Amino acid sequence: MRVKDRTQSDSQQCAQYQMESGLPVYKVIDDTEASDPFLLFDHIGPVTFRPGEAVGAADHPHRGMELISVLLQGSVHHADSAGHDSVLPAGTVQHIRFGRGLVHFEMPGPALVESGGTLEGYQIWVNLPPADKLCNPVYTEVAPDDLPRVRTEDGGAEIRVISGTSHGVEGAVSCVTPVLLLDVQLIRRDASVKLEIPDQYGCAFAYCFSGSSAIVGGRPLPPHWRASLGQGESLLVSTDSEPCHLLIGAGVPLREPVVKYGPFAMCTEQEIREAVQDYRQGLMGECPPPGAAERQRQINAALALQKANADSASDGN
Repeated sequence: MRVKDRTQSDSQQCAQYQMESGLPVYKVIDDTEASDPFLLFDHIGPVTFRPGEAVGAADHPHRGMELISVLLQGSVHHADSAGHDSVLPAGTVQHIRFGRGLVHFEMPGPALVESGGTLEGYQIWVNLPPADKLCNPVYTEVAPDDLPRVRTEDGGAEIRVISGTSHGVEGAVSCVTPVLLLDVQLIRRDASVKLEIPDQYGCAFAYCFSGSSAIVGGRPLPPHWRASLGQGESLLVSTDSEPCHLLIGAGVPLREPVVKYGPFAMCTEQEIREAVQDYRQGLMGECPPPGAAERQRQINAALALQKANADSASDGN
């Protein structure tokens, strides 16, 4: 029996905007109904900082969802109210099942602050089923060398298996809601790879980070464009010019009500109100010293330095 290939059902260019922290972000997914079970997909950067300019995200909470973060360039200092505290190097995959709630921060790593450099990564929010919205939090950190990989026989493509299974290789992390996340590098001209995406994954998409236009499901996909993929069992991706970098994602839809409010994703307005109240009452805990106010001060100082450097460069012209 012939396996049906998935093709692009539509595609769109992803808008770029600035977060409150000043980080530039490509908004890849932000439509919970059309992308079920994915709640959000942000491509952060790439942005290059001079010494002292690097910014991040100060203390903030989450409840009712899972977060998968992949750091492509730079370093990030992450800590949370459950006691996890580490500096993540480039190539790290981080998975947090927030469940009933945690507070965390994502600040630039010390080397990035001191010496400057480029920061780039992406974050994906995956919805939790109603029965698991208030589960105990779970934290997983996968070092770059421990990330499962698949390389094609001709060496033209490499797949980092973030979640799910590809070519018999199990992914680094597992979500409550089944998802497939494949970070694909087409390393050379004329590279191609066929990926299995079982039909049970009703929502499937492709996003091109960089390089030349990839050929996804028979059609071009330029950098910073997202394609929705139709039904099928497999997907052919290739490039006929320069190397390129893509993410292929798919998930089993929950088909449950979703109410998003900032960092919370629940099923009802009442549950959102309870989440806000619990956070304000300190029930989600606190991050380690020096505290949220000091971390926000550091961000503000970095933004002020960015502006001063930009003004100085403008005056020099």
